[in-house]
Amino acid sequence: VKESADSAWKLDADFGPQTSRVGVMQSIRFDYDAQGRKIPGGPVDVLVAFTLRSGRDPQSLQARIRDDDNGIWLTVDLPTPPAKTPNVRSLALHRDQVTGGQYLFVGASPAPLGIVKGAYDPQAPGKIGWLPGVELEALSVNRGSRGKWFGMASVNGHLFASSARRIFRRVDGPESLWVEVAHFTSELDNVDSAPPRGLTAVPVPDGLDGWTEAKMLLFSAGGQMWRMRVPPNSSDAHTLQVELNITAEITNHTKDQAVFTEGAFNRLRFYPEQGGFWPIGFQVVYGVEGRKPRQSDADSYRLKPQAWYLRRDAGGSYTLANIEDGQRTLFLARDFEISPFGDRTLYACGYNGSYFKGSLGTAWIYRLPPP
Repeated sequence: VKESADSAWKLDADFGPQTSRVGVMQSIRFDYDAQGRKIPGGPVDVLVAFTLRSGRDPQSLQARIRDDDNGIWLTVDLPTPPAKTPNVRSLALHRDQVTGGQYLFVGASPAPLGIVKGAYDPQAPGKIGWLPGVELEALSVNRGSRGKWFGMASVNGHLFASSARRIFRRVDGPESLWVEVAHFTSELDNVDSAPPRGLTAVPVPDGLDGWTEAKMLLFSAGGQMWRMRVPPNSSDAHTLQVELNITAEITNHTKDQAVFTEGAFNRLRFYPEQGGFWPIGFQVVYGVEGRKPRQSDADSYRLKPQAWYLRRDAGGSYTLANIEDGQRTLFLARDFEISPFGDRTLYACGYNGSYFKGSLGTAWIYRLPPP
């Protein structure tokens, strides 16, 4: 944790053995409870995290919630089925457009876990009351269609979640259901290794005929940046358009053939300086002439100590940028956060999470100077 612009980073929590990483951490602002009532004295902010738990036996899904009043982290077991190595990669706050209830949705895997939810409850540990049951179950990897939930976002009052090749939309109501609105086939290069990630609501740019809604869904998949129209009805066409081919862009810029790119590892944040932009980190794997990149063959690919990211403006145009820090090795910018200290600073963090190379000891945090 960093408590001021000039203070050093310090350890805030150690979750102990059998915890390999924090899969997601997000500050959640509740305005309403599960019945749609305005929270007295609200809104209420809650910092929520989920950690990847290792072990051979099925375990409960656990939320890590910071108790700011006492300066500690609480571990809360959710009333969901136990699973081996429970994992959460995405969260989203969404208010049901029919019932008015506001919920924190959690994308958990593997099966029998799936998309679960909790609501503000001042009497519950961590102030979140978790509901039993799974709204949409994750499927095993070898069954193909669903596994990890890579992204979640609420757009124009509609909730979306992405899995390995698919994007689902929630139909709100007392008997809610999820419907598939996009399906990427294996014909899209690298979609199995670069699934839909970074789901984020952004304004619809000028000039898109028929896109009359205020916002659309932005995300990355298969080494490309995509936009999706979000119509009022779930049965209407959710038009998809490519905004940028990341692989082609970085190849053209570096004059070195990229064979794999994957971007938008987490939800995207709008940075209001310099006219405003969304910073989007991405991973690059470069090829070796005459060789097909394989994880088991370290001579078949190349990684460079680079932390590339894209700057997307409100019109959907992109520019490339790179985080450089002298002789230090900064692999793969994965996430960005705007400084809470009012100093116009943008923080970036990352690590070499590529399945091509080990990630141990590669994590970093960097402060980009204000423009």
